Amino acid sequence: MKDLSIVGQYFLILLCLTLNSHLVYAKPPVCDMDKYGINRPQNCPAMRETDQALNKNYKKILSILVMRGDLKLKLRETQREWLTWVDSSCGHYVETISCPSALCLDNAHDECLIEVTKKRNSDFVKILENINKNGSNETNFSFSTRNPFEENESK
Repeated sequence: MKDLSIVGQYFLILLCLTLNSHLVYAKPPVCDMDKYGINRPQNCPAMRETDQALNKNYKKILSILVMRGDLKLKLRETQREWLTWVDSSCGHYVETISCPSALCLDNAHDECLIEVTKKRNSDFVKILENINKNGSNETNFSFSTRNPFEENESK
């Protein structure tokens, strides 16, 4: 490194750190920070699509329950609990992984948000199927509190 300029040395260090972060967390970014920056939750296609699908099914369930104020309230309360759980769960997940850079941590958090949102949306699809099959009287709005990444890591 003696023969390299200071700028060259910093470049090599940065390159090594970048490569290291990709080796430790070898998945490509789900939401490119360079392209979407700090507004990636609203602009990243993967996040936007999963969120839109979830919101569409949530509104569909609410519209079916229009005459059942008690169930609408229960759904809203459960969804608020889920949102709190998502923040906690994805925050905890990011704290437990080996990620040497902020970019890597952001990507892991984004990926967690997308996966738990997909899981909740699949819950909503099942709820809609149950309502269509059995009516709204036997509706359960609960959600699993298992982080999908913790399940994958234990296998």
